[in-house]
Amino acid sequence: MYFPQTCDAWHSPALKSVLTAELRQQGLEALQKQLQNSSVALADKLEIMLLKQSEQAKHLEIKLGIFYQGVITGCNCADDPMDFSANEYCELLLTIEKHSQQGVFCAI
Repeated sequence: MYFPQTCDAWHSPALKSVLTAELRQQGLEALQKQLQNSSVALADKLEIMLLKQSEQAKHLEIKLGIFYQGVITGCNCADDPMDFSANEYCELLLTIEKHSQQGVFCAI
């Protein structure tokens, strides 16, 4: 995953909103792996907290608290077409290499 806009906004007050937008576009794979209460991660109600951020010589690090929803899918029976959602939370460390702007998530 690449985070060029997040790198550009690193010293900006818009960092949180920019990172949220990039996560909505491409970050669901990391959220999917952290599901506790549901089976499919959703991006529409994604909220992030920047818990800690630091800049190193070659990379940027952001510790994130992420609130989102996941779908609890039904049995797909003809009489059970409903999907229900559940609230999810996870903490991830996002490390972005400055030169390539490639990011990697690690569960905390």
